Amino acid sequence: MRLYDFARRTPWIRRPLLAIWEAFYRGYRFVARMLALCRAALGLLIFPFIGGGPSKEKDARLIAMLVFSDVAADPRVEREARALSAAGYRVAIAAPDFRKGVTPDWGPNVFFKFCPVVAAWDINRFPWIFSGHMLRTALEVAPLAYHCHDLWTVWIGAIAAKRQDSKLVVDFHEWFSENVSHTMRPHRGLRKLTYRALEKYALRRADVVITVCQSIADELKTMIRRDIELIRNIPSLACGSRTYPTIREQFHIPDGLFIILYQGGVGPTRNLGPIIKALTHMPDVALVISGPGIDSYGEEYRETAAKIGVEDRLYIGAPVPSADVIAAANGANAGIWSLDPVCKNFYYALPNKIFEYLAAGLPVLVANLPEVKREIIDRSLGYAFEHSDCASIAAAVSRLRKDNTIKMRVQIAKFEPDWSRLPKIYARFR
Repeated sequence: MRLYDFARRTPWIRRPLLAIWEAFYRGYRFVARMLALCRAALGLLIFPFIGGGPSKEKDARLIAMLVFSDVAADPRVEREARALSAAGYRVAIAAPDFRKGVTPDWGPNVFFKFCPVVAAWDINRFPWIFSGHMLRTALEVAPLAYHCHDLWTVWIGAIAAKRQDSKLVVDFHEWFSENVSHTMRPHRGLRKLTYRALEKYALRRADVVITVCQSIADELKTMIRRDIELIRNIPSLACGSRTYPTIREQFHIPDGLFIILYQGGVGPTRNLGPIIKALTHMPDVALVISGPGIDSYGEEYRETAAKIGVEDRLYIGAPVPSADVIAAANGANAGIWSLDPVCKNFYYALPNKIFEYLAAGLPVLVANLPEVKREIIDRSLGYAFEHSDCASIAAAVSRLRKDNTIKMRVQIAKFEPDWSRLPKIYARFR
């Protein structure tokens, strides 16, 4: 111990030792990255050719879904799985075990086959499209079809579908090649080329291609001419059975404040900073932010509000289960959604939360982007603002508050959920 203390206090000993340690650590990280790269490359080269025909007897009522997201927090996966289950299919969902064995309950015909969480890290490293862990999990079943959620899973699903003589369904939640990386910059270079090549492969190879909005469907058709099915993220009004107090009661919001609700994933991509700052233009408005990621970003939002003196009108809440978001919105005056369109994928966004707001009877304030304009503004169910303009946000709120009939228009609006289309798509394979 004395020797350690002496070394720590002696610069001519401490500095060389730190330099040696840093060099060793950099070398270790380099070797680890190279090994991961070699493993992925070998997997891409070898896995498609390992094995022969189907390893199990095919189950004509089984659909295998491949997912790299935190599946318990992905409402699109849940709604599609429930729709197939209700139509008499069994659904096996292969996903990384983010929650360490905690299994969602999506009904008796939906079961989960978790692979190690390292599969999610595999897919975030070059070549970005392969994980041996996920492929081995996918091959544990012999389904009617592999349903690939997002582009990450397409190559794995294609290998598994060929091996098990199954159909291949590709479900584009996003336009991957036109999305952003973790730095919030649009994909470029080799990553973008890889994603674009895989999108073209998926469009040629898949038996069915599904996506979330008309704009992305139209763009994909310019790459490869083919039919693309549209299943929008419209929530089922029957979801959820819990009763929640009003938003005002949940957060103890004073009477007289107009309550705007943001409910959904939070973080830099959600462009919530300008909405918080817009409170300076709206002295009788409260903003409630609730959703996954609030533990990581809630304090940052509070600090933003404190700097401009509106911290008493910003309320931060924990996320609620996806099946309960409609009930939990009870009592708000309007829902809000924004996005900074730094890429085409964001520009064409059509989030499920705008339909959840409408299902809860809330008029909607939205960034002025084409898909939400088509669904909300063109139907007079809300008002648009420029995505990062605080004054524009405040003006949209003012216009909404002066519209005495918007609540009635929202209540009579009809948005039929698209989930029932999915079993009809699968019926073509039988």
